[in-house]
Amino acid sequence: MLTVLLVNGTHVLADTDDKNSNINRINETLKSFDEWTAASIDERQLMLIELAKDVWKTLLISAT
Repeated sequence: MLTVLLVNGTHVLADTDDKNSNINRINETLKSFDEWTAASIDERQLMLIELAKDVWKTLLISAT
């Protein structure tokens, strides 16, 4: 069961049935912010980019 929680002013998804779910592990890797400023938004964006690279990592396939 998924639940939307408000943590430090940020909505996060929580899987209440499985404490080791992908959603819970992602939430643990993302830093919470007490306030949203231009700098914190930029930092959050960089964190999400790195998370996306990790989640969607692929290998180069040779065309030859």
